[in-house]
Amino acid sequence: MQRYIGTPTSRVDGRAKVTGAAKYAGEFNAKGLAHGVIVTSTIAKGRISHIEQTGEVAFTQTEAWHPKLSLGLQARQQEIDEGSFLVMSRGGQASVGWQWMRSLATTFSYAVALERSDVDPDLDALVGLQDGMLSAWSIDLDHHIVPPDPRGASLVASMDLPPVQSASLHVEQAGGWMPGTFNYFNLIGDVRRYYRTRGDRLVFAGRLRYGAIDPAGSDPDIPLLKRFFLGGSTEMRGWGVYEVSPLSASGEPVGGKGMMTATGEMRFRLLPRLSGALFVEAGNVWEDPWAVHFDKLLYDAGPGVRLHTPFGLIRIDFGYQLKPLEGLTIDGAPQEHRWRFNLGIGEAF
Repeated sequence: MQRYIGTPTSRVDGRAKVTGAAKYAGEFNAKGLAHGVIVTSTIAKGRISHIEQTGEVAFTQTEAWHPKLSLGLQARQQEIDEGSFLVMSRGGQASVGWQWMRSLATTFSYAVALERSDVDPDLDALVGLQDGMLSAWSIDLDHHIVPPDPRGASLVASMDLPPVQSASLHVEQAGGWMPGTFNYFNLIGDVRRYYRTRGDRLVFAGRLRYGAIDPAGSDPDIPLLKRFFLGGSTEMRGWGVYEVSPLSASGEPVGGKGMMTATGEMRFRLLPRLSGALFVEAGNVWEDPWAVHFDKLLYDAGPGVRLHTPFGLIRIDFGYQLKPLEGLTIDGAPQEHRWRFNLGIGEAF
């Protein structure tokens, strides 16, 4: 090695760098290239209000033995730490679907899961410690209307077009003649409508959702994960996840047995890859499984932006509580603001 000491060494890339002929990674501009930047936190000190860990493996076989028949298998593990409660769920589901026509489909499913929840002493009298097996069947009806393709595309291609109207109904029964710890009846309906201008430069979207879950006996017949909560990036965006529901004596959300939400949203194109939105929402969750208390509806509204990227739409919404939920506490203290920022992938609905 001594013959290299004190001897100039030629670099193979030296001439290219000195003359400016060398190309660096940042100089390559491929079509549709996504750029990433490092964004540091603007909050020097904060709190973690919600941790959710979900793992899921799913298999779907379309046109199984028949063009209209589909089969599905799913394994799922979920853990939610909300501060006042910890919920764990592990299980699977098998489903059989039938496509009656282009716009109507039915799916029958059977699910089995091990459910466990630990709650604060203040909530124990309301939901209790739940540790048992969930065994439930369900039927889903899905109906959607797709606009005709002005280009005269085939039926298969036109099914990829955004719908102008959709409606779904979910009916679920746990317990009864089936084995298991929990025993309830659950019903959820969802209706959506879209009005689009040419080129989708302006879209008016509306959504109405109603749900009820009725225990066969007492409240512990319903797993905590099956109780209704609202808030977050898709519904009632003026609140955080799991923040809209009936409250305990200390102001902690405990989930309810009946809910309704109504959303109106206007989406408009600003730039080729940037869109804006304005939304207004009404809704609430009640302890009664079938009643809707219009006088107790909560309201929020706000703007949002959507960034269209090669790997999907990124959505940021700012929601402000027009009518706040009185008595709500977060980590034992009254909520500090009447607004929330929400980040999501894809449109809210």
